[in-house]
Amino acid sequence: MKFIIHLYAALLTFVIGVTVTALWSTCNPSKSKSVSAPVASPPTRLVQTAVVFSGDNEDSWKYEKGLYSNDEYGYSLRIPDPFIAYRSPEPMPNHGFAIDLSKRDDATVWVDGMYNALEWASLNQAARANLEYLHDPEVTDIRMVQCKYIRLSRLRAVRIVAAYKRTGISMIEDEIIAIRKERDIVYTLKLRTTVARYSEDVKVLDRLHRTFNLEPVPY
Repeated sequence: MKFIIHLYAALLTFVIGVTVTALWSTCNPSKSKSVSAPVASPPTRLVQTAVVFSGDNEDSWKYEKGLYSNDEYGYSLRIPDPFIAYRSPEPMPNHGFAIDLSKRDDATVWVDGMYNALEWASLNQAARANLEYLHDPEVTDIRMVQCKYIRLSRLRAVRIVAAYKRTGISMIEDEIIAIRKERDIVYTLKLRTTVARYSEDVKVLDRLHRTFNLEPVPY
């Protein structure tokens, strides 16, 4: 029985590795390829963010509006009107925030800053490692839609758009990743939404991207 369990685990690991490798082989950030309207199936999570919320009690969340500054991780941006963002209250770490675009459609935007605990040496390594989070029993038909290098403030960044189906619903995940090497901080801006909502919801992500600025980080 133990042999069968170990064999199954090894086979599952191999399948995940093959899936990630196949997806990454379709991603060539050096060639800026843009796709305007994805047709089918990106991931439930391309990058595991550090934004944490304390339970389901919304009264415990801290709300943000307008200009948002994060002194702990050295960045600022503007939350677009009329949206209100929420984050965990003190004493939880202030990594960033989330904006609910539609609870019914599970459409959300996250902004996150965290130290590079996994010690990613490059954007390619960070993006490839995080593709592993696409593996989920409820996720099927994963397809890379876009992968290209862009800028996040003065940092080089990678933008990945993937499509997928979750319990039969066509979803999109659009994510921007940058590494601030001198302070070893990873910044993530991420949108998860349905294919039907994407053309409107991506405007929120783009506005956050445009207003993102690096700020000094206290020693």
